[in-house]
Amino acid sequence: MTHRIFIGLQLPESFHKTLADWRMQHADWPVRWTKTGDLHLTLIAPWEVESVQPVINAFYTLNGFFNNQTLTFADIKFLHPDQPKMLWVEGSASPELLEMKQRLHTLLERTTEEQPFRPHVTLARCWPDEVQNYKDKTEPVNWPVTCTGLTLFESRRDQFGSRYRTLATVEA
Repeated sequence: MTHRIFIGLQLPESFHKTLADWRMQHADWPVRWTKTGDLHLTLIAPWEVESVQPVINAFYTLNGFFNNQTLTFADIKFLHPDQPKMLWVEGSASPELLEMKQRLHTLLERTTEEQPFRPHVTLARCWPDEVQNYKDKTEPVNWPVTCTGLTLFESRRDQFGSRYRTLATVEA
């Protein structure tokens, strides 16, 4: 059996509260909100492995090397407004975050993505025809966040979408 895994940053409880407050103000939007427990910032995109244990072992070598990562989210927007399928909050990558991302790629022998890294958190999934009245909205925010944990996740798909399970965590 193969496992679909990825690496992400844990989001602090204070950020979860900020997002919950924002969602309450937009509760009428026709989207499927991401479950609070599934909110994260992906650093290494999902890939498939036969066994998770070698990845977990490599991941734990980061103990003592992971530092808090601070970034500021600046915009909430629909991805690809012409055919929006996701609503996310986006920020910019600090040099430290980019360096850590590169270290992870090297450690886990993952090739770097072709597209530039855009730190974001997926807030909701949507259907293009249902968000026509909202799709061009971009809402500026100023949400500084300090992430104190790096997590190895497993992603499993079911009839309700993807569900995430924590396999390992390294704290700052």
